[in-house]
Amino acid sequence: MKTNFLKSFFILPALFLLVSFSIAHAEEDDGLVAGRDYIVIDPPLPTRSGDDIEVLEFFNFSCPHCFRFQGVLNQWQDQNDLSDVQLIHQPVVFQRYNGHFARVFHTIEAMQLVDEYYGKVFEAIHSDKKLINSKGRFFDWLEDNGIDEEKAAAIYDSFSVNAKIKRDAIIAQEYGISSTPQIAVAGKYVLTPGQSASQSDMMRVVSLLIERERSAIKKEE
Repeated sequence: MKTNFLKSFFILPALFLLVSFSIAHAEEDDGLVAGRDYIVIDPPLPTRSGDDIEVLEFFNFSCPHCFRFQGVLNQWQDQNDLSDVQLIHQPVVFQRYNGHFARVFHTIEAMQLVDEYYGKVFEAIHSDKKLINSKGRFFDWLEDNGIDEEKAAAIYDSFSVNAKIKRDAIIAQEYGISSTPQIAVAGKYVLTPGQSASQSDMMRVVSLLIERERSAIKKEE
């Protein structure tokens, strides 16, 4: 009796762990596997996209991988129906630059220049080798591009931008972001290039997760 009890004591927990692992890594109908292709956020985080499916791009302007990712991201946008998807650029604050590049983003965002200048900032840093890694150099670059430097300066250090920088740090922590670029879908899934064969493959997984969300939304209607 004692021997059988001890066997049960060790075997049952082992079986439980095996079943749990199998469930966590089960292949879904779309062929994706949690833990292999994406990380599950449980519980899901709130989104900012209303009725649309949110796709968050975690980036930093200084990141060369993020710069290369822009071409992949742009191609993905051109080749897919995203009428019910909202892509949100989410800056990640790294201590090395004390939030400067996040401030750069929020400045052009407040000036409603993201569509026109988001890619141009990447190009200036990584292609043109412009040194805009300080406030003064950034303002000089804006002036060279015909943008109101004084208006930008008032925004850059504003209360609103300071609040957004703090929020950026919280969002990155909530999603467990430690590098860039990374993608989050619907507040439920996080993807990194390291989980995929390439950045293009990562976006293939994003598309499948969007389809999964569309199916879930239809079932709820």
